[in-house]
Amino acid sequence: MKRNNIKSLKLTCWFFLFGYSAFAQYIEPFPISSSNGDKMLELKNYQEAIRQFSSLLNKEPSNLEYKFKLGKSYTYSNIDQVKGLEILKKVATFEEAPEEIKKELAVAYFKNYDFEEAKSLFEAYRAELDDENEKALANQWLEQIKSAEQLYKN
Repeated sequence: MKRNNIKSLKLTCWFFLFGYSAFAQYIEPFPISSSNGDKMLELKNYQEAIRQFSSLLNKEPSNLEYKFKLGKSYTYSNIDQVKGLEILKKVATFEEAPEEIKKELAVAYFKNYDFEEAKSLFEAYRAELDDENEKALANQWLEQIKSAEQLYKN
């Protein structure tokens, strides 16, 4: 009987020790900086990237790079992909827009089910590429668009 009590006590202690550690997962938000925003994009933590670039844009509202990265973050997140498309369309109107704007804008159109516009932009993007790996990636997107169009029709 005493042996069962000791086992029960050990088991109870084990559950308490490891049960409380599950609540210790809170992480303080990252300080606002461009490098932290870039790191969040790289890690695909789009929610935090949106927080970073939104805050940076409050300080520098005309920074085109921050707008582009905010639009990209919204596009790849499940938060507000329409907002991502709107931001990227505005960024694309500037002559100083980043080189990747066509690709990211095409992705945004795709994620908003505008397959014709996405296809047109991916074809234009592919025509400008020299890198074979990037061309292959553009071809994969074009195939995905074709498949999505078929599914969307049904």
